[in-house]
Amino acid sequence: MRILDDAYHQYRSGRMEEADWQVYENVIELAAGTSGVSFYVETRIHLHSQEFASLIKQKISDAQPRDKSIYAR
Repeated sequence: MRILDDAYHQYRSGRMEEADWQVYENVIELAAGTSGVSFYVETRIHLHSQEFASLIKQKISDAQPRDKSIYAR
């Protein structure tokens, strides 16, 4: 998550192109419906910026529940 937080701030500050940020955002959206990300947010979201925390919480709220693994088919 720390890498995603950094990428988000790079994008918001104009140092990352929209297309590059979209790749990171797709990863967030894919993972947002998993129980692991929900647990992480419950226990460690305080390690991130408030702005990024809000983004992650919104993505979780919008996500469709997924299997335990983002790699499950």
